[in-house]
Amino acid sequence: MNFKNVFNSKKTGKIHPSIFMFLFLPFGVLYGYVSVTIGFLLTKAGIPLALVAPVISVALLPNIFKFIWAPLVDTTLTVKKWYLLANAVTAIGIFVTGILPLQAEYLTLMTVVVLITNFGNTFIAMSTESLLAHDKRINFTGKQFNQCRLTGTVIA
Repeated sequence: MNFKNVFNSKKTGKIHPSIFMFLFLPFGVLYGYVSVTIGFLLTKAGIPLALVAPVISVALLPNIFKFIWAPLVDTTLTVKKWYLLANAVTAIGIFVTGILPLQAEYLTLMTVVVLITNFGNTFIAMSTESLLAHDKRINFTGKQFNQCRLTGTVIA
């Protein structure tokens, strides 16, 4: 495979779907950070697993209900603005969880920060999916779309 052709849309006129894998990376990075890094650090700090588990589990909650606010991506700002805004929220959330003390007294605050950050993070997936769906230069099947999305999340 010639990688120059994959990344050079001027030559082929089409964008290879694997390019979008990198746009999905922040979506997977956040959950990996919360579930692995934060979970490990909290238990290493002596906080019982029964208190750490809700912090990690709340990270999945926005993904269950994102269909409720998904129309916002299509009807309000541009897709690129949603993507940049979602990445900014994700970066700020990672920063805030990184500077919070690893003590039981701060678990409620950390849970709220994780919930808000993951809410913002859902817009990364929705805006990237919208970019993929509306780009006329891409020609691939639903199976290829899912492989691209899963690859970006798994790599993260």
